[in-house]
Amino acid sequence: TSTGTHTNEYLGVPPTGLTVQTRGSNILTLENGKILTESVTWDGSELLAGLGIRPLRGIAAPAASDGGDFPELDPDLMKSFNRQFITGVTVVTTKEGETPKGLAANSYCSVSLEPPLVLVCVQKT
Repeated sequence: TSTGTHTNEYLGVPPTGLTVQTRGSNILTLENGKILTESVTWDGSELLAGLGIRPLRGIAAPAASDGGDFPELDPDLMKSFNRQFITGVTVVTTKEGETPKGLAANSYCSVSLEPPLVLVCVQKT
C-alpha cells in the first residue's frame, strides 16, 4: 500500500494536490544492498477513485419502466461526472435513425439535473 500526493498529471487528470492511496507491487533489482532498478505497478482505477473520478460506465440506471426511450440518470452519478470533467473538449454523440453521428465540442457545462441537461457549443462551420 502506498500513500502519496497527486502532484503530476495522471491519465489526463491534472495535478490536484489530493492525498491518494493505492495498492500495487514494487519489483526491485538489488546488488550489494543497493537498488539497481525498480518497477512499480499501481491500481490505476483505485488511484482515479482516490481523486474522486468514477468510471463513466454505470452512469445510466436501468431503462425506465415507463417504456421511454431514455434511461433514468442517477443525479449523484451525474454530479460526480460533472465534477470530474477537467476540460471543455468533449465528443458529443447521437443517432439519426440508426446512423451514429458525432462531433468534437470545445465547450461543455451542466445545465440541469432534473431533467438531466448539458450544454455544448458548436461552431456552424
